[in-house]
Amino acid sequence: MEQGSYIANDNPPPARKRRKFFYLMGAILFGALIIGGVARVSLTYERISENQGLRIKELEDEGLVPYKDPDRLNLLLLGLRGQADMEGGFLTDTMLVVSIEKSTGQAAFISIPRDLWIQMPGKRTHNKINEAYVLGLMEGGNAAGLEYAQVVATRVTGLAIDGVISADLDAVKEFIDAIGGVTVNLRRPFVEDRQWTNGGDMGSSSAFVIWKDVTTSTEAVVLQDGTTTTQDVIHESERWVFYLPAGAHTLDGATALYYVRARFTSSDFDRARRQHEVLVAARDRLRSLGVLLNPIKINELLGVVERHIVTDISLGMVPELAKLSSRIDASSLKHIILDTSESGYLSARRNEQGLYILEPRDGSFAAIRKAARDVFAQHAEVTE
Repeated sequence: MEQGSYIANDNPPPARKRRKFFYLMGAILFGALIIGGVARVSLTYERISENQGLRIKELEDEGLVPYKDPDRLNLLLLGLRGQADMEGGFLTDTMLVVSIEKSTGQAAFISIPRDLWIQMPGKRTHNKINEAYVLGLMEGGNAAGLEYAQVVATRVTGLAIDGVISADLDAVKEFIDAIGGVTVNLRRPFVEDRQWTNGGDMGSSSAFVIWKDVTTSTEAVVLQDGTTTTQDVIHESERWVFYLPAGAHTLDGATALYYVRARFTSSDFDRARRQHEVLVAARDRLRSLGVLLNPIKINELLGVVERHIVTDISLGMVPELAKLSSRIDASSLKHIILDTSESGYLSARRNEQGLYILEPRDGSFAAIRKAARDVFAQHAEVTE
């Protein structure tokens, strides 16, 4: 029975007993869902938590003391393609530090590009930063993968990381579908016409259209009498294009995933901006739905977590995270996107092996660490 509905009855006296019966059954059902939800939380945590310590001491040996502010909570989010991808499925295409100032509810997103060249934990060699997780995974399983990623993120930002969460592409897709999509507002049309063919690689999306390209060329033609002339020849070809017009769009899981992955016609840096945008939209959607008060929806989301997420966050930290997330003011959100722009912190080059790599413009991570440490200072710049 829906809330607020009633059954018309010409004999009102027995309705009191009936109401008591429905209230009792409703209380029992709600209690069962709550108990089941708590049990599911515990079971999910047991299956995904990988809390171990392996390489953090390495930072101390290097003389780096991670910046730890008791008024801040720093999380590292890792985005993986997933084990189904045979070509680098465990490389972290996304590395995002989310820092929350507890007293004010302000939050900052610090995006670390995957091509950043950095020393690997326990090694003297350098690799692209997106290889840290898979290196740890091969050497010590999920726990080592999370910690290797944590070490390199701290080397870049200088921040003490309180927890790491890794999620694959299916997690993003299923999570957004479970909350009914996310809404983004585009100031201009968004087009990706080079990255995908045949409608994409993560399921169908209404944002894919087929564009026809028509070109004309002038070609020589031999006539029947043996003379040669020229004529215009029309060439037609088709291509799959991911296209979103300007304006507001509510994206389902697959469409949101294509939106945050697209980079061939833009860049990794613009992709980082879009990832920030969708994260905020997902948070807003969760708040509007009142998910934390819906045991059935919680159970559905926990299923996504259980299938696709690995973390070292303790179960005791979850209530604090939920509380802090609800207080974040999106209008004051701060962004640090490490890029190669004129005012950026990085420069790009090809190394001796021909790999495209990014390095700190001044040869050290000092400027980046200072920006990460001072991001909540009064003079810190807020970007969109």
